[in-house]
Amino acid sequence: MTVTDVRRTGDELVVATIEYRLNGQVWTQTTPDYELDDARLAFCLREAGLELDAFLTEDHSWVRARPRPHHQQP
Repeated sequence: MTVTDVRRTGDELVVATIEYRLNGQVWTQTTPDYELDDARLAFCLREAGLELDAFLTEDHSWVRARPRPHHQQP
C-alpha cells in the first residue's frame, strides 16, 4: 500500500489516493478523510446513532464506535 496523493480541499477535508499492489494487480482508491476534533467526532457519531467506544491508536487517528443504546421515553 502506498499513498500516492494527498490534498487538503477544505478546513476539515483531506482527499487521499492510495495505491494497492497484490499478486501483480494494481488498483487505487481515492477517499475523503475528515479531520475532526473530539467534540465534532462525538457529534457526528451521535448523528449516525453511534458512540465512541475506544481510541485504537495513541494519536486518536483510529476509533471504534458502537451503536448507541436506545433510551426509553419516560
